[in-house]
Amino acid sequence: VDMSPMLCNLALILMHEKEIAQAKTLLYRGLRIMQDHFGNEHVRIAPTLHNLAMAFADEDDYEQAKELFKRAYKIMLNHYGEDHLRTSDVMYNLAHTLCKLGDVEGAKPLIIKKLSVDENHFGREHPRVARDVGDLGAIYFYYEDYEYATRLFELRAEIKRKVAVAKVLAKRAERMADAQADA
Repeated sequence: VDMSPMLCNLALILMHEKEIAQAKTLLYRGLRIMQDHFGNEHVRIAPTLHNLAMAFADEDDYEQAKELFKRAYKIMLNHYGEDHLRTSDVMYNLAHTLCKLGDVEGAKPLIIKKLSVDENHFGREHPRVARDVGDLGAIYFYYEDYEYATRLFELRAEIKRKVAVAKVLAKRAERMADAQADA
């Protein structure tokens, strides 16, 4: 069991280096070790399932990715509940995979829930909320509700603008504090 996290961490490095086949081999080894020790539904296997799904998605094998994301999502949902950030991160990737497979209808409630979780956790003016609003806008665009999609895209742009302004103001305040400390 101690070896599994090391295998999975090495796999993430390989994924970053686009060595997907090698990464999948390590993830499968890590998953087998964890499943043998914890069972198939334990929360500690969910991140490995999620990472393995990401590897399949990187290879455009969205059917396999979907099944792995669904397993990880079910485990996270049972352990953390639907309003937890870890659950919503898997929810986000499952939704995008469903979109890639053309199941926009299946993705829509997941993106709506992801938006709700992120708003509750981070507040309305956060980059993750802006991303979620944009994703929802893309879904409404797909359904040809261009008016609502445009409002969502405008909201996304407004949130991103506010986030950028807040970053600039924080940097200025930091520089002023540093200057006062040096004086």
